[in-house]
Amino acid sequence: MDEIRNVAIVGADGSGKTTLVEAALYNGKAISRFRPVEGGPPILGTDPEEAKRGLTLSSAVFGTKWKKGDLTLIDTPGEVDFAFDLHNSLLVADGAVLVLNPVPPLRFEALKAWQIMEELGVPRVIFVNGMDREKADLDELLAELESFKGAKPVLVQYPVGKEAGFRGAVDLLRKKALIFSADGKGKVSEEDIPADLQKKVQEIQAQILETIVEEDDQILEKYLEKGEVSEAEVEQALQAGVRNRKTAPIIFGAATKNIGVTVLLDMIFKVFPAPREGRQWKGIEPATGKEVVRAPEAPFAGFIFKTQVEHFTGKLSFLKVISGTLQSETTVFNNGRGLKEKISVISRPQGKDLHSVGTGEAGTILILSKLKEAQTGDTLTDESSPIRLQGYLPSQRLISYSLKPKTRQDEEHISPALAKLIEEDPSLEFKREPQTKELIISGMGQTHIDVAAEKLQRKYEVSVDLLTPLIPYRETIRKKSSAQGKYKRQSGGRGQFGDTWIELEPLSRGKGFEFADKITGGAIPRNFIPAVEKGIVEACEEGQIAGFPVVDLRASLYDGSFHVVDSSDMAFRIAASMGFKKAFSEGDPVLLEPILKIKVYVTDEYMGDVIGDLNSRRGRIAGMEVEASSQVIKAVVPMAEVVKYAADLRSITQGRGTFTHEFSHYEEVPAQIANRIIEVHKKEKEQEK
Repeated sequence: MDEIRNVAIVGADGSGKTTLVEAALYNGKAISRFRPVEGGPPILGTDPEEAKRGLTLSSAVFGTKWKKGDLTLIDTPGEVDFAFDLHNSLLVADGAVLVLNPVPPLRFEALKAWQIMEELGVPRVIFVNGMDREKADLDELLAELESFKGAKPVLVQYPVGKEAGFRGAVDLLRKKALIFSADGKGKVSEEDIPADLQKKVQEIQAQILETIVEEDDQILEKYLEKGEVSEAEVEQALQAGVRNRKTAPIIFGAATKNIGVTVLLDMIFKVFPAPREGRQWKGIEPATGKEVVRAPEAPFAGFIFKTQVEHFTGKLSFLKVISGTLQSETTVFNNGRGLKEKISVISRPQGKDLHSVGTGEAGTILILSKLKEAQTGDTLTDESSPIRLQGYLPSQRLISYSLKPKTRQDEEHISPALAKLIEEDPSLEFKREPQTKELIISGMGQTHIDVAAEKLQRKYEVSVDLLTPLIPYRETIRKKSSAQGKYKRQSGGRGQFGDTWIELEPLSRGKGFEFADKITGGAIPRNFIPAVEKGIVEACEEGQIAGFPVVDLRASLYDGSFHVVDSSDMAFRIAASMGFKKAFSEGDPVLLEPILKIKVYVTDEYMGDVIGDLNSRRGRIAGMEVEASSQVIKAVVPMAEVVKYAADLRSITQGRGTFTHEFSHYEEVPAQIANRIIEVHKKEKEQEK
């Protein structure tokens, strides 16, 4: 375990994460050639959705050796729509490398990744990639990093050369310049600090040394007494700062030219903890419900952080062994689903390929083939020592669409295809909306939904149209009313007769529907009362002014008459429906719309734009507060106005805003908007006829 490191590579798309991973695998001899992403298709390959967008949309796991160490790299998505995958990747990582683009401005996704790492307590190193790019601006980058909360970014290097002239970096701790070969082989030579940088380097060294040694009391005391400490002591203090999540060293490179990558690999093994020394895994004992810590020496437990389903490879489950040892051809217990799973083939990542192994010890990341029931977020354990480890799942999805299958065949296959899609990505959600009869898919953003639709087509040959979902409006009345509903039909022989008097009265919001039987004196026999209620309920379900369910009223049957021969359940059901419709039309009917409570998280510079936009959406600002490094705007807004708010907010805030929402209540729709909705309903009815 001491020689194992599992490291997540995180950052915004376009920062060069995948290129960095390729360079690391090339230096570790896991792949035989290295071609930068900018020079053509990546060696590691991407799925069609990633190739189309030029983005990492799903985490990918690769393995290599570095010197005596065993390194697993997790290339994570940069889009905030796929933060679920990023969360679970960081959960199983011993440390993370935040890859930053030095060309301003700093992308919001980098800040978001930092916040998640801070929340999860992940040790980190900052790798400033692309120092050879035009307009790379170190001073502005460092100024933006000052806003990062938690672990303090600290320079441990200073770049040598600018833009196209970038060729290495000064190691501020060892006081040597590390100059890389121009052939892309990653060879590094130590030289004296260039004369033009010596003054700048001395200034920085004086600033950073005290920050680094602060993490070790003995070393700090020695530094304050003597004014200097050894190189080994500085490295020891830096390691303590990283592992305690107090500091985050900043180093520089250009992955496309293989500059700085080998130095990063050395640092990974120096400052990141081995699995035994890293985060404690907490879980719930199923029998007691108590939270316990799972030590590496305990019986086997493993957490599935990713699921991948492909036509050729089948289902692959990516598992971090938290404790004990997992062996092939054994049976384990799935604590989330309460069943046993047979372990057959166990593999380890080797470059971009899988290498079959017979066992995996605590701290290793394994790939298990063809588990039948296990899904992302499940815990597998030795049956004698069960525990349920805690993963991450978003509490709510931010955007929804209605799925319309294009053909009958698509309609037949869509449900099992969606189930498989969600097996890979549980942050997607789908359901059948009972009122609108629509199949609704929900996700974390527009890209998330678009990619899901493309995967349905590519993987499962199910084609769909993405439509704006119908808003679940409701109908009600504002005043008490009553009417007679009488149904009489005679067509030779036995006829149909039912006579009802229905009274409607409005109820307060959220009370739903009530039926009251006020018949006295046997005006209508008791056996026909259920038919009357059924007729009224059916009329409520189909709506009366725009086809939406009727709510928040009480319908009372208070009088009527019957025929001893011609009356029937059907006759009274129809009569009740007729009476209800008449009374409803005379009760000052109105349309109701769902109102959401939302919280918008933004930085100071976008507050005015966001508030103005919410006001334009008929929103009412309910308050503002500060949470972490964000301003939080609280508001109530009609659902119809924020159906695509995730994409709109991203546009307004340049990707730096996010939000949460929950249902609040129903309110009357303004008359002008209600009239438009009713007109649309009438036209649809006419088209149906």
